[in-house]
Amino acid sequence: MTMFLETIGISKTDLESLNTIHVTGTKGKGMTCAFTESMLRKAGLRTGFYSSPHLVVVRERIRINGTPISPEKFAKYFFPVYNSLHAWQMKYPEFQMPPYFRFITCMAFYAFLKEKVDVAIFEVGIGGRYDCTNVIPNPTVVGITSLGLEHQSMLGNTLEEIAWNKVGIMKANCPAFTVDNHPSDILKLMQDYAIQVNCPFAVVPKMCELSKKVQLGVDDGNVSELNSALAVQLTTSFLKQKFPEKLHLCESEKEIPFFQCSKLLSPAHISGLESTRWLGRFQRIPKSNFLQYYLDGAHTPASLCIALEWFTNVSSKSSCHVLIFNVTGERASDLVIPFAQSNIFQLAIFCPVVRRGTTPDRDNWNVLNVSRETDLISVCKKHAEEWNSVNSCASLILDSTDAAIDFVNGLSNQTTKAHHLELFTSNKQNVSETVEVLVTGSLHLVGNVLSILVPSMNDE
Repeated sequence: MTMFLETIGISKTDLESLNTIHVTGTKGKGMTCAFTESMLRKAGLRTGFYSSPHLVVVRERIRINGTPISPEKFAKYFFPVYNSLHAWQMKYPEFQMPPYFRFITCMAFYAFLKEKVDVAIFEVGIGGRYDCTNVIPNPTVVGITSLGLEHQSMLGNTLEEIAWNKVGIMKANCPAFTVDNHPSDILKLMQDYAIQVNCPFAVVPKMCELSKKVQLGVDDGNVSELNSALAVQLTTSFLKQKFPEKLHLCESEKEIPFFQCSKLLSPAHISGLESTRWLGRFQRIPKSNFLQYYLDGAHTPASLCIALEWFTNVSSKSSCHVLIFNVTGERASDLVIPFAQSNIFQLAIFCPVVRRGTTPDRDNWNVLNVSRETDLISVCKKHAEEWNSVNSCASLILDSTDAAIDFVNGLSNQTTKAHHLELFTSNKQNVSETVEVLVTGSLHLVGNVLSILVPSMNDE
């Protein structure tokens, strides 16, 4: 990454000039970054925010002041980066162009420097220690969200190995904060590593312990509470170090060091937390009076259970419940079992994470290296087998996300509803007039559904 950045004209001095916030974790790092960005923007800062993956268009990954960069700016920053790297490759044939994620990361650094942002917030891609975002030499503050088993072929098979990868973003004299839900042995691992690298480290207080109660803009309950609590401390520590005048601190608060937790919520904190929006996470989209979609990009065992709990709590008990599900990459097909065991769904639909007439923005390179027709459908078949092993309600395998949405939309259409319901409803005398749909298992699946339900996002 250092070589790639130097090739496009970004030196270590340039990296050091960026005021950065670096966030890793298994669950909630994107949401934590979104809360942080919103609060800093409300404090009057010009923000840059790099996240992954995108849901609909690649420009979502690089945001200025909370908005994906425009197509014009994307082209403005893409071509200097690409042309510099390509020219280097032509001169030195042994030089390899950076893979997709590293290339977009290079673009993010380039764009944030050109845009002269006051703060650049970077969400780690995978892990932390060896992630390409970890080229940041001196972050202002770092955060670690909830941990769980993920990307085990890369990060390790135990929580300890995964935590070891995550803490790799800690740097000397850079405060690090984490949430209050880690097992004691994992927390000790974090504390020991912080001491080893001379990194001030603290566990953040819960939201209920802060100075004021806030209605969060993204709110599912416990998860949002954890992520917002971490975001508050990241925001406060950053402002104390770089823009203390934006905090409007009382004298007692001014005495608290930037590496310790604060319980103050300023107007910027409150406004930012209340106005945060994060697509594809605990999101509701009403389609009609009879049909509502619930979207959450959960894809780990723990986060999928949280998504199921959220849907169970917020959906109507009298509705017909439908699950649209798939996972990508190396994730196991039995991740669907908790949904089957819940017995709240009347139908499960499994479809590949592909769209009819898809654009390159929505191509999922985690799955496109295998045969679409064979391997992707075989994953759906494995989901269906797992479902049928514990649940007597029907499952369907459809060939695309579009087909799944077309089928579900038909459930609330009176002309096709009766026919569709005959396919899977065991108790036809108690068929609900309303249909509520949970879409989960993959951010790529959620992105496909968003691109269908909210077509304007394809052009934003």
